Amino acid sequence: MKIRKEYLMSEQEINQDNIIETIFKKFDADNSGGLDLEEMVDLFKDNNVYLKQSTLKEMFQSDEFTLDGFKALINS
Repeated sequence: MKIRKEYLMSEQEINQDNIIETIFKKFDADNSGGLDLEEMVDLFKDNNVYLKQSTLKEMFQSDEFTLDGFKALINS
């Protein structure tokens, strides 16, 4: 059973969560539900963060980054 986030989160947390999801979906160009390395590079470049692909790959140790992983990174 999935519990609605409105019951577990404050209004501010819900708004932040919605913003994170919007950003994630904007860069998930292929709608796979995950960001591949190129999509991550685009996300960072668009936000004026310039990292080498090799650095990103080391950071995430994966070929694809999920929405849950993205939220965890942003909220850490």
